[in-house]
Amino acid sequence: MKNIIIILIFTFCLPSYAEITEASKTDIILSDLGSPFTTNAKYIFIGGSLITAFVALNKEDFSEKAANRVTHDPPLGNYGYIGEALGWGYLNAIYSLSYLTHGYLYGKNRSLERAEMMIDASFYTLLTTASIKTAVKAQRPEYPEENDSFPSGHASMSFAFASIVTAEHGLYWGLPAYAVASFISLSRINDGRHWTHDVLAGATIGASYGWGVYLNHRKKKSPFFLTIIPSVDLKSATLMTSYRF
Repeated sequence: MKNIIIILIFTFCLPSYAEITEASKTDIILSDLGSPFTTNAKYIFIGGSLITAFVALNKEDFSEKAANRVTHDPPLGNYGYIGEALGWGYLNAIYSLSYLTHGYLYGKNRSLERAEMMIDASFYTLLTTASIKTAVKAQRPEYPEENDSFPSGHASMSFAFASIVTAEHGLYWGLPAYAVASFISLSRINDGRHWTHDVLAGATIGASYGWGVYLNHRKKKSPFFLTIIPSVDLKSATLMTSYRF
């Protein structure tokens, strides 16, 4: 299933670049690939990475306690399967296909741009997540025979989706999108599929690429920005938001 989704998203990327020269294609690919570091999305990446590292280094106090608590009293009960199903990238694909269809049928370049941003953010999120999973080979909490726990692909894909939706459509649609992404991420802990730091890492990757690709394409300040800034001693954190009128 994962390979099918990756192939489909990559296939959808091709029409967007059909009329671009080879040199330009390379520039676009490299700029989007590095967008979490070359745009203001770097603040999301840095903040999220520090929080993830702190939780991972204190695994016994955070991830393991959360896993034990969830095992005895799962907060989502038996409904974690809903998040598991949604997190396979279907939301990303539906958004992309809807705007691609609208753009091609009615000649709306704006719709094609939105589809392209979602496709790019989703593809690079998948690529990064899969690469790290292959390199780290971390065991899952309740499925030790599986070694692809870190980072969470469901969290990364859902937060990439939510970030593009927020950037393009504002808080009215963005807040529900982030709520769905949070539910999907929690469901992975609820079902014993991921540690807390797996989900934090996935959310960081997805949000970084969502906002990074958006800022890279739009070349302007985002209307809404959210990041987590840890304290110097890493014992607390501040949620920072801004909105451009």
